[in-house]
Amino acid sequence: LVVHTDDIFVDGEGPAVDKFLADLGKRFDINDPEFLSKGNPVDFLGSLLVEDDDGVYMSLQSYVECAIDVMNFENLKDQKVPISGSIEGGVPLGAKDRQRFATGVGALGWINTGRCDVTLAFSRLAQHLQSPTTAALGALRQAYGYLQAHPDLCLFQPHDAEPVWKFYTDSDYAGNTAPVNKLRPQLGILATCGGTPITYWSKVAKVCFANKRVGEAHAELSVGGAEIYALGSGSLDFLQLSYIVVI
Repeated sequence: LVVHTDDIFVDGEGPAVDKFLADLGKRFDINDPEFLSKGNPVDFLGSLLVEDDDGVYMSLQSYVECAIDVMNFENLKDQKVPISGSIEGGVPLGAKDRQRFATGVGALGWINTGRCDVTLAFSRLAQHLQSPTTAALGALRQAYGYLQAHPDLCLFQPHDAEPVWKFYTDSDYAGNTAPVNKLRPQLGILATCGGTPITYWSKVAKVCFANKRVGEAHAELSVGGAEIYALGSGSLDFLQLSYIVVI
């Protein structure tokens, strides 16, 4: 059960879902439910859920295309990658472009919920929201050029995928030399189930827990390890399991 304000997403066995909706309808005035099935896609908060013979897709293509139209970058060219390096230099933006930058980064943040390929770009650009520059606006333009070139990339879960969890975490070592970053390391984490990204983020590591098995130079990686453990512990609590096996 996922609730966002007055939007509800329910997954489960048919009879249980029907009973939940019936009980909910007795207390609240609700709209007729939409059921995801082959040939019947469902739009949930701008994410289009589609099912076919191969599996289930979650696409933000319509939102991506709308965001590109709203930003209205002149002569926007397709880009191969969403970000190329540190965002440095430039001069402060005027009031109009500051608002435009905030709008673009905000939209990119929502796109990030279903597009892990823009996670690093979103994290780096968000660092410049307080004092955006022409360089930051140029980096935002590159991110949108990438989205323009790849509007249809989406999450996909095959019907026959094995429910195997895999976890990844990595960090640079002060690789982002932009002054706003203050030489802090960038930490990324990715958790997949059945090959599909479930949890992912990229952010500046602010706290480090030393771990002799990781090494002094990359102590921040243990933060990623802690996040992975928290995800596993939360899943176990939710499923009411009492053990965990770490290999």
